Amino acid sequence: MRIIRKCRIHDAVLWRKLGDSGRGYYLYDKPVQIKCRWNQTDEQMATKEGIEFRCISDLIVDRDVAVGDLLWYGLLTDITYDTTDPLVIPNVGVVRKVEKITTLRNTDMTNFDLTACFVYLGQP
Repeated sequence: MRIIRKCRIHDAVLWRKLGDSGRGYYLYDKPVQIKCRWNQTDEQMATKEGIEFRCISDLIVDRDVAVGDLLWYGLLTDITYDTTDPLVIPNVGVVRKVEKITTLRNTDMTNFDLTACFVYLGQP
């Protein structure tokens, strides 16, 4: 549906979580520029497991995002910090919850022009 594609008017930077380093911190992939609809919020939410968190932003993104990934509002070229350690960048949010909703008659969950992928961010 075009409305899903047209609503993604903002730019964001995505770091995918690769896994645990074995030394007490997580490793992240190289940053990627994405399109999204970014809404600043401040509300209490709960994950699918029932764990409550403070939601700082909710987004509609143009690709698959997993819990634990990091997102930052803006362009990749605007980041003045070291992008290899995204947790030191101010205003980075951690993906705490992901919901996918497809349009009618859509069976392909990987087509993000026909699937709305809602992401809810918490603080790191």
